[in-house]
Amino acid sequence: MAKVDILDLLYSKKRSPLEFNFDALQAPPLLSLLTIEDIAQLNKIAKSLKYAGKIDTKYKLIDEIVSRRGFAKLHAGTNRVVYRFKEDQSFVIKIALDRVGLNDNPAEFKNQQFLKPFVTKCFEVSPCGTVGLFERVDPILSREEFMSVANDIFKLITKFFIGKYVIEDFGTHYFMNWGIRFGGMGLCLLDFPYVYEIDSAKLYCTNQPDPMFPPCDGEIDYDDGFNNLICTKCGKVYQARELQKGIENGNIRLEGGKHKMKVILKY
Repeated sequence: MAKVDILDLLYSKKRSPLEFNFDALQAPPLLSLLTIEDIAQLNKIAKSLKYAGKIDTKYKLIDEIVSRRGFAKLHAGTNRVVYRFKEDQSFVIKIALDRVGLNDNPAEFKNQQFLKPFVTKCFEVSPCGTVGLFERVDPILSREEFMSVANDIFKLITKFFIGKYVIEDFGTHYFMNWGIRFGGMGLCLLDFPYVYEIDSAKLYCTNQPDPMFPPCDGEIDYDDGFNNLICTKCGKVYQARELQKGIENGNIRLEGGKHKMKVILKY
């Protein structure tokens, strides 16, 4: 794989806007590829208690539905399975395998607005979240391929990803979550459901092993491979969602307003 400087490639003043335009990317409508009944069946499989823990059965049932529509299995992840369309190699569909996967497709549809053009474009998601229609790119499949573009990924992460947002699963341990657009049109992240706007006030460690002593208060930062968020003082590991804005101790935090209000949460 040829090494490219992604930042120079995408932002060179010599490049014509027609060479690459994220917002101009298009794909066929989802319902021209799958029927409403297909999507309903796939949703039922993802939510089924009967098939919980029976991943091979889920794969078989999903394949029976989408293979007759011209799709072939491309890749399987933890919560979603990816299929390519035999007649058009420009897009793929991501199908939820469980309730977590049902949330991942809508999350990526939203998150692409924060990270574009450095992510695969999500064209459309079914209302139930079961099926997402995405741009297809050339995935990085080995550490050797990853190392050939590691410097460019480092630039991309430090200049465009980190600072305003906190993200999970994009470091060196997750090298297969990266790909290159066909024709060498730049690096992009393939899976990005966990992206949150960062709350700078939460970048200090709250670890307090002994209540007789104050919290650690060390700085929270990514490790060298961008694989984990850790306290640089005590080593406690944090999840990205713990550092997002608007959440306080797992509850909704209400700010602003001039009057006290009574709030009731119903489940």
